[in-house]
Amino acid sequence: MPALTLPARGNHAGFPRFSPRKAAVPKKTPLFGCRRNKLRVARETIEIESRSSNGKMVSLEDPETEVSAETVMDKEEHVTLEQEQQTKRLWKAAIKLPMYWVAVIPVMVGASLAFFEYGRVPFLQTTSLVTAAVLIILWLNLSNDAFDAKTGADEAKPESVVNLTGNRSVVLAGSIVALIAGIGLLATSLGTPNFSTSLGLLAFSIACGYVYQGPPFRWSYKGLGEPLCFFAFGPSAVTAFFLALSPAAVNLAHVPMSVWISSTLVGITTTLVLFCSHFHQHDGDKAVGKLSPIVRLGGTSPAVEILRWSCKTPFVLLVPTVSAQWLPWTVLVCCGVLAFRSANDLVAFAVKNHQDLGVIARLKVVALNLHSSFGLALCLGLVLARTAGL
Repeated sequence: MPALTLPARGNHAGFPRFSPRKAAVPKKTPLFGCRRNKLRVARETIEIESRSSNGKMVSLEDPETEVSAETVMDKEEHVTLEQEQQTKRLWKAAIKLPMYWVAVIPVMVGASLAFFEYGRVPFLQTTSLVTAAVLIILWLNLSNDAFDAKTGADEAKPESVVNLTGNRSVVLAGSIVALIAGIGLLATSLGTPNFSTSLGLLAFSIACGYVYQGPPFRWSYKGLGEPLCFFAFGPSAVTAFFLALSPAAVNLAHVPMSVWISSTLVGITTTLVLFCSHFHQHDGDKAVGKLSPIVRLGGTSPAVEILRWSCKTPFVLLVPTVSAQWLPWTVLVCCGVLAFRSANDLVAFAVKNHQDLGVIARLKVVALNLHSSFGLALCLGLVLARTAGL
């Protein structure tokens, strides 16, 4: 009987080799390491083995598997980074930093008018009034988001502070704190000669802000936001700050014509900012029954034509007022040189992009460029006139 001979050790025909591997012992790796450290830990502590169609063993030790794992992690990190950047952009839009020009300009124009009429302006008092005005605008922005969240007007507005925080009550409470702080700082910063008149005018401005957005009024939903904005930030606010910074008592009936004209110009440019903020919200406003000017006009096309002529209005008004010597000619020159281009840019941007809701959302920022440049040019013209003795 022939002897039974065992084949040599190794792969046998028809019997693919199974080679169990011992579990790897984890190495000591810092807990807070880089991405490659985390991959090495995963590779050393877990091994996945499977049999392919040709019997080849596959594990995480293979270079191809390592590249695949790194690729997956790279994609995950890329998505996370994009989400973080998107969140930062939304918060930047929610903070609305350029919007605070509407708080700064009335105070600066009022201070420049006080300097133009009396040759002096208290710097510390002006700074306090600017801070108080910023707090009032913070109240307006936060409370507006809270009230619009209640009506559903901001459901499609990801940059709403309520949508970002998910807590309407906290946002509303924060707005009330800002309002109380702003009113308190205003009351302590107003000059004594015209305290009661200044306080009354600023109270009227704040009341306009609440009537614009707050229940049960919500005049912005009736298309009356622009008139409220004009009087609140124009004749009321600028005149109040002029009286607060004036060293002498001035009866409201004897306020200089330069103050009324300047406050009217500031009111117009501020109202343009509000008007431009409605362009990209046409569909959302219409859905909740908010009759903004864009909704009343039936779309952005007719609104562009109104914007085209409205941007020219402040510059046109300067010509007769300078001719009547209600304002110095330096104001006309400064506004023409420093702000007229911003008006052209605003109109050009609206004409080009008014049908693109994603792009036209920036129209408000472009309008703020006009508002700030015109207001600063007005201040410069008044200061130069007084300094030069014109």
